Amino acid sequence: MALALRAVGTVLDAIAAVFHAAIALLLFAMLTINAINIVSRSFLGHAIDWVFHWSILMFAWMACLGFYVYIRRNRDVVVELISGRLPPMLRRLLAIAADGIGLIFMFMILSPAAGFLALQVGNMEAIPLPIWVQSVPLFVTAAGLTAHFAVHALQVATGAINPVEASRAQDARDGGAPE
Repeated sequence: MALALRAVGTVLDAIAAVFHAAIALLLFAMLTINAINIVSRSFLGHAIDWVFHWSILMFAWMACLGFYVYIRRNRDVVVELISGRLPPMLRRLLAIAADGIGLIFMFMILSPAAGFLALQVGNMEAIPLPIWVQSVPLFVTAAGLTAHFAVHALQVATGAINPVEASRAQDARDGGAPE
């Protein structure tokens, strides 16, 4: 089981790397078309109408894909004021509960996805793409995070990883600060 979880984790890390590269490309494209638009407005007196709409679309994609990368790289919010002081078993249970909450939220996003996408017909304003293209990154990210939370919960439950290290804040305080 540990080998299978590591393999899935490796795949999820590879997806995060692809998303990270896609974010960089989207940012480059967004900056490029906006720079061209600024030059066009300044020197030609003509703005390119579709730049704003593409910029908004690319920003939405970057935000959604970036959230997956952020969470996957274990940069999730950890409040260890309390959890870091708990015994190891309670820390494990708390981590599994947090993963469970994450799974519930991802279910809330993914469960209406098919119906939501079916309602999105027609093209976007000023962009010759279907409206549903705007929603795809949200659902892709939610699917990836579902796998992330499930794998993390299983790794914590099997003892493959230690969810939260014990807090060192108490040790630092007891050591005393120079006065």
